Amino acid sequence: MSMQNRRVATMLARTEKGFTLIEFMIAMSVLSISLLAYASALPTAVQIMHRTSSYSEAISLTQQRLETIRNLSFANVLAAGGAQTVTGAHATTFTVTTSVGPVVGGVVVATGAAPNRFADVTVATTWVEQGQPKSLRLAVIVAEF
Repeated sequence: MSMQNRRVATMLARTEKGFTLIEFMIAMSVLSISLLAYASALPTAVQIMHRTSSYSEAISLTQQRLETIRNLSFANVLAAGGAQTVTGAHATTFTVTTSVGPVVGGVVVATGAAPNRFADVTVATTWVEQGQPKSLRLAVIVAEF
């Protein structure tokens, strides 16, 4: 084999396509680091989704209670105070408390003269999330016509 043929054979061997061991190790390192970053963010994302779910559920329960009160007759609105406990989707216990005011001497008093009276209705929803008490309050004024 001549010197010329050896040079051609060496050049052909160097132009082969593929990964070297070092390139493969670098690619695996980059992939491992990116997977670790994703895995470390996953518990935080799940925690945020649970927190958002609880808050959305509290809003829904509070709005449902307000809509129920709005559909009552005015005399029944004045007697609508009280509390109820509801267990949510993630075993979260919500306490929905309705208060109708103002209260004078233990009796709910409507503002104004009949038939144009008004009652302040407040619905407060409370729950405990990760040992921390959370609450949501919505208030409306219901009128008698």
